[in-house]
Amino acid sequence: MIKNVILIAISLTVLYFSIEDHGYMFISVPTFMMLSYYFCDLSLKIIYKYTITPKKDINIQSILFIGLVPIIFSFRDYDFTIEGYFLFWKLAFISILFSLITILTLSQFYNFKNDKKLENIIAINICFSLLIPAIGVMINKNISYEKERKQLIEIYSKDIRNDRYGESYYINFKTNYNTDESVDISKDFYNSITQNQIVLITLSKGILGYDYIKKIKKARE
Repeated sequence: MIKNVILIAISLTVLYFSIEDHGYMFISVPTFMMLSYYFCDLSLKIIYKYTITPKKDINIQSILFIGLVPIIFSFRDYDFTIEGYFLFWKLAFISILFSLITILTLSQFYNFKNDKKLENIIAINICFSLLIPAIGVMINKNISYEKERKQLIEIYSKDIRNDRYGESYYINFKTNYNTDESVDISKDFYNSITQNQIVLITLSKGILGYDYIKKIKKARE
């Protein structure tokens, strides 16, 4: 148990210094998974210390694919959510609670203390760390408690990014919160605008408190 507590503390420390910067995702994501695993594992050890361990083993690794389905449909919504990166992380931390409840519930019927313990816990953690943020960002997009509003913004740069699916076209701007945002746009719109141009965006305040960009168009001269 002491090992779990130490690794949880180390994980939280690393996340504190890395989570603010998108460029450190290669550090923050695996660190978050380590935090999730050792937190759930610690909880299991406490439970098994005071209860009878069920005899039936469990193999639930395929559950991680449940989390992959909604993330496919909501991935673009993160780009169009102002500070969507931070919304993702808030919901990811909430997902640990869902993982813990699921694991503790299953532990009443199945034995996690087998050679598949690591894989089972990680699979559940991955599932909920993808599922809960995906559901959250879709809820924030579709449920709003304020009227839509329009805002003029200045594009400080635009760029073309290449991935395995081809070229993607982005505009970059600063928000009222002084954060840098990048939004994926169509090729035609990309070619019709210039750097430092003013565009008009239509925003809706989602129920989770984050603005969602409903529409982008060129501002009238």
